[in-house]
Amino acid sequence: MKSSALATVVLAIATGVGCASDPSMPTGDDEPEPTCEELGNCPEVDPIDADPLVWTYVEVPGTKCIDGSPAGFSVNPNPDSTKLYIYMEGGGACFNDFCDSLFTWSGNTPNNTGIFDRENPANPVADWTLVYIPYCTGDVYGGDNEIMLGGEMRHFYGYSNHAAYVELLVASYEVDQVVLSGSSAGGFGALLNFAQTQDAYGDVPVTVIDDSGPPLSSDVFPPCLQQMFRETWGFDRTLLADCGATCDDENDYILDYLDQVREEYGDLPAGVFSSREDNTIRLFAGYGWSGGQHNSCGGFPSSVTGPVYSAGLDSMREHFMQSGSNLGTYFVPGNGHTVLRTSSFYTAGTDMTPAQWVEGTINGEAAHVGP
Repeated sequence: MKSSALATVVLAIATGVGCASDPSMPTGDDEPEPTCEELGNCPEVDPIDADPLVWTYVEVPGTKCIDGSPAGFSVNPNPDSTKLYIYMEGGGACFNDFCDSLFTWSGNTPNNTGIFDRENPANPVADWTLVYIPYCTGDVYGGDNEIMLGGEMRHFYGYSNHAAYVELLVASYEVDQVVLSGSSAGGFGALLNFAQTQDAYGDVPVTVIDDSGPPLSSDVFPPCLQQMFRETWGFDRTLLADCGATCDDENDYILDYLDQVREEYGDLPAGVFSSREDNTIRLFAGYGWSGGQHNSCGGFPSSVTGPVYSAGLDSMREHFMQSGSNLGTYFVPGNGHTVLRTSSFYTAGTDMTPAQWVEGTINGEAAHVGP
């Protein structure tokens, strides 16, 4: 997203104007509501006041969770650090009438395990200011839409919520390096929100660490499923609006979006972790494989087979390598899911642990690790 577009979204969130989708969306009277910028009364953002080295939850005005209640994030600041680590929590996704069984609303603060363990000397972000974004929108942090699902109105504003979070973080902490990361749905969210995060931070470099949210092609995420995501979450107003002509197929856009971001921002520093046969992602992708048939979104899902998923990972890795960008991968055998918040973050692998791989990615030394 360009800086001007980000500003418009943030202004709309701050005032509550146009937050249903677009600040220029018609109201009930078919007249666009003026933005605070047009009215000349945009409020200043007050910096966060939080005690150092403990978790504090910050509710952000104008944001929305899936039920319409306010959203927010938790921060664990280190006043002596000029580096910021942002983590987006996972928890499934809501995109059909099975919403309430497929999506888990996370708590407001994390436990101090995995990458949040400040006491582990192998932790590459142990002394950084830490931010934890709870998952309360069910839209892989990419939505801008309201729709009835499972008999309830669902509010999908993960993308515009993130714009408000970043505006507040920029106003609160002066930093010279940012890592945007997440697990599962949060891994997808980190990639989807890189552009607007980098725009907000300007010359401060932003690196993405995507844990188990791999941007796989339509061979794994069939077009009918990508269409379902787009229509349910309002991707036309978020990532597809950012992508423009590069995403020339509105129902097959995952890798095209990544290519567009890489082209616009040059060397996109990022790393993607995945198990070779991740059971969780194979199940969600399986909603496009009803009856085992590719590109069939009716009825109950058939989990993507392990070989198809693994081939998708290989194709993604090859795509990264051919692009020449600073995009690394870390694959492990098995069907497990996520690593950043687990003890395996410090122990998995042979020649290189995930923690070491993350540190190298942060330092601009992206690597391809594992089979």
